[in-house]
Amino acid sequence: MNSGNSRILSIPVLKSNNAEMQLSVERKIQNWFDQGSVWKWNDLSHEELFAAIELSDGEFAVGLKFGGANDSLPIEDLSRRAEWENLREEILKGLEDTLTVEMGREVMREDFVMEIDLHLPIISFKSKSPAIVAWLMVCKNIRYIEPLNDIVTLQVERTESGCIPNYGAVHASDYITTGTGAKISWHWYYHNVPQAWGIRQGMGIGVGVIDAGVSSNQFLLFQQFNSGYSNVGRSHETTNTLGSSPYTSCNHGNAMAGLIAAPWANFGNTIGGAHKANLFTVRAADDVYLNTSAERLAVKNAYVYLANKSSVKIISMSMGTPFYSSVLLDAVTYASYMGKLLFAAAGTSTYYTSGLGVIYPAAFTECQAVTGIDDNDQTCQVCHDGPEVDFTVVMERSWDVNRKAVGINQYNDWPQYVGGSSAATASAAAIAAIVWSTKPTLSKFQVLWILRYTAQYPTIPNSEHGYGKLNALSAVQLAQQY
Repeated sequence: MNSGNSRILSIPVLKSNNAEMQLSVERKIQNWFDQGSVWKWNDLSHEELFAAIELSDGEFAVGLKFGGANDSLPIEDLSRRAEWENLREEILKGLEDTLTVEMGREVMREDFVMEIDLHLPIISFKSKSPAIVAWLMVCKNIRYIEPLNDIVTLQVERTESGCIPNYGAVHASDYITTGTGAKISWHWYYHNVPQAWGIRQGMGIGVGVIDAGVSSNQFLLFQQFNSGYSNVGRSHETTNTLGSSPYTSCNHGNAMAGLIAAPWANFGNTIGGAHKANLFTVRAADDVYLNTSAERLAVKNAYVYLANKSSVKIISMSMGTPFYSSVLLDAVTYASYMGKLLFAAAGTSTYYTSGLGVIYPAAFTECQAVTGIDDNDQTCQVCHDGPEVDFTVVMERSWDVNRKAVGINQYNDWPQYVGGSSAATASAAAIAAIVWSTKPTLSKFQVLWILRYTAQYPTIPNSEHGYGKLNALSAVQLAQQY
């Protein structure tokens, strides 16, 4: 690669702070969004992309490549890792030289680099320099250049969505109380989960949950996680890739973790689908809508973290964005490459965006997209569906959309309603853990085939619901035959 100085004359001329171009880009993206078009950032011209980066506060990600067929795949081979490191160093040195010429003073990479990924071929930048962006645009070793922040404001409730606990009373007919006082949510019966518990309950399987954090005050996920019938030596490990702590006041992560692995104890709480599984929760967002650079990079890092944990077999994420993201694609590609079975929410929105298709990363083939349906097989009131959906989970009463799946709340053992494709995704991950625990030596491809073969539409997927409703009992019985 040539040095940054020798390439300045060959790069495109980009105009900084071009308000007219920025407005044009905002309108173009909003139109794509309104029309439901599938688009990528490389559909923009160089000038439009630079305007988008400026609108993103200069925060953008760059994916690197060598020039071969498998450039986008993560390479763990040590000899190739050295090549990646050399390429990364060459690019950063070229950018230092380029910006030094533009600024008329010595500039170091610390002045414009946000993050250098040590596992994926990604460098994230914070710079509105036309010279840096133009240099990257003509570099032959670049797969993509993408803004990291949303640059259009959508009419969608973001922070509130899923974070506020549901304090409404739960109907007694929406759960079954066991002999220990623990409660079984009504929705599990539509998937034969209680029947499957007679065979397996997720023991020995690690489930990773990428979400907005959990509450340190929820004893069912911590002090009493390994209690009652769930006292099998299991554990819950929690960490964060966003902020300074894994703990948060947002209720969403608690609800998802509880649906997956809340204990079968004697506290009166609702039972998790895989109540003997191990749990790994990662705080990677402030809420369920991934609209900032901090959240998108944190989610990427959460996938990498869980992908590198051999004890994790399943990763569930009930968050996302309606905008295509190569950063998220690289992250889920890496996790899939490392043998993880990935479940992601198809999308849950308000009135304004409920007509959208499947969001990202669920729309990527590396993920199993899950959406919620009611007990009449209709898509839930605010759930997204479409051809990218792989599975469905019943989580809403057809005669009352306010009565949803029942899970744990933020602080104590009282039940609460949990809905949307979020609840469906966590429930699907729990069912997968039950099936995998039947024979832990199975590969993710074998587990996935079993889930599909025993689901509602095993041979001809439905155009909106994929393979349809999961059947935990049939899947466990088939897994026993391996």
